[in-house]
Amino acid sequence: MSPLRYLILPLFFAMLATGQTIQKKSASSVSGQAETLVRTLYRQVMLRKPIGTMKPADRKVFAPYLSETLHHEFDSAIACEADFFRQNPPKPDLPEKPPFAWLENGTFSGGDEEDELRSFQIERSDAQKDGSIHLHVRLRWGHPPEKPWFTRVIVVVTRENGNLVVDDLIYQGEQDQTYTQHLSEVLEMGCRKGHWVGYDVQEGRPKP
Repeated sequence: MSPLRYLILPLFFAMLATGQTIQKKSASSVSGQAETLVRTLYRQVMLRKPIGTMKPADRKVFAPYLSETLHHEFDSAIACEADFFRQNPPKPDLPEKPPFAWLENGTFSGGDEEDELRSFQIERSDAQKDGSIHLHVRLRWGHPPEKPWFTRVIVVVTRENGNLVVDDLIYQGEQDQTYTQHLSEVLEMGCRKGHWVGYDVQEGRPKP
């Protein structure tokens, strides 16, 4: 081996090690930023307890946290709500509960008893191949002295226009449940391009 190679190889491995260290620090930094985003988000969730497509005041508060895609999905669901009421005008003598899947769904929790939501804990974050980060959040429910129960959600965080934003949410239910359901899926149930079509039509079957 030539003397030059003795000089080049150590330099090459040093540069490789430095690059790997920088990548690890960068990934750690992004993960930390994502955790900060989600922690701030859930402080607002605990304070405001948003339901379904959210009240206008809540949408304004949570807007900076959401990706453009998720914004569009909320807008589409809101348009779908309006279209449902155009098709089914309220009857004072026969009040009916709208069949929206998201009606009583905790927007960022999945539960339908938001007053029972007591605390949250970020358990871990997982980097995905598509560049997003999945943050696993454990939610604690129940008022003392009753025994608390727990549910879990996965917050999907991605980078958009240089900022980290929430692109979706995966509800995982209680500890003894194994189902998963995405917020984006819930917002589309019974709807098609902002119009109410009903669940059977959406699934390719005629309405009863």
